[in-house]
Amino acid sequence: MLTLPKALNKWCDDVDCYLAVRHANEKINGESLGELLNKSRIRNFIVENELEFQGMIRQKEYDLVLGMGPAWVISRETLKFAGFWVNINSIPLPKYMGGAHSTWQLLNGDDIGSIVFQEIGFPVDEGRILKRFDFSYSLGHNSPLARLRENSKQLLHHIEEVMSILLKDPNVSQGFIDPSEAEFWPRLSTDIHGWIDWQWTSLEIITFIHAFGDPFEGAKTELLGRIIHFKEAILIEQRVFHPFSRGIIIRHNQDESIDVVVADGIIRLNPIFPQTIELKSLKGLRLHTPFDKLEKAKKSNLNSEDM
Repeated sequence: MLTLPKALNKWCDDVDCYLAVRHANEKINGESLGELLNKSRIRNFIVENELEFQGMIRQKEYDLVLGMGPAWVISRETLKFAGFWVNINSIPLPKYMGGAHSTWQLLNGDDIGSIVFQEIGFPVDEGRILKRFDFSYSLGHNSPLARLRENSKQLLHHIEEVMSILLKDPNVSQGFIDPSEAEFWPRLSTDIHGWIDWQWTSLEIITFIHAFGDPFEGAKTELLGRIIHFKEAILIEQRVFHPFSRGIIIRHNQDESIDVVVADGIIRLNPIFPQTIELKSLKGLRLHTPFDKLEKAKKSNLNSEDM
């Protein structure tokens, strides 16, 4: 959203950005997306709901509207008020539809990325595929933020080709999604779903921590009854430990990292400590996630009034 409008100025005389309230308030390096758009002098509008969005679109009569993770299902009525609607999907359709795309891909060890340009229409999510670009994530793309940046890089790399095609032949098509092959993954909240289960294997815990890493607050557990977060973790030793040993901090290193026992080894974590925890006496303490937190994470399914 920050970089695409400038690229589109080559083809479009009038480029506007529309943001739902929750998207406008999302933080990037401490600043909200709305603030960053204003700082970059990109004309933008914050809308409360789909009806308000419809009214603004109706006045503008755009030739082309590009969607980037819209907060609502665009209604048939709204679709009437612009010439052509295209959704930009940063997922390997028909996989990972829904929400929390990068987190789910990281959790499932999926390294295939895609930028898919799809016509918006009805039935929802079944519009024709206009253009698709597949690529692979590297080992360095081990956080949602790293994957977001790679998605943006891929989008900017291909946008000129796509715009040239759409302006010449808006009826271009690479076929349709097979609904029977679609996968839908729910939205996630780090606050609800980001709790570590210390009965998991080292790989499962490390993958989970990375999947809730930047730009999110990190996966979490409790220490001395207080919440502690992690964004990075590595396996430093493979060993088999008794279930009662799991979660115990066996070392507190000079660089403030901690070494923790898990089912099949020892992992090194870089914790984000709350100020209320004394850093000098962590050896021998246990990281623990209450059972009710783990149960709530599995039971909770986010439903947004915007969707």
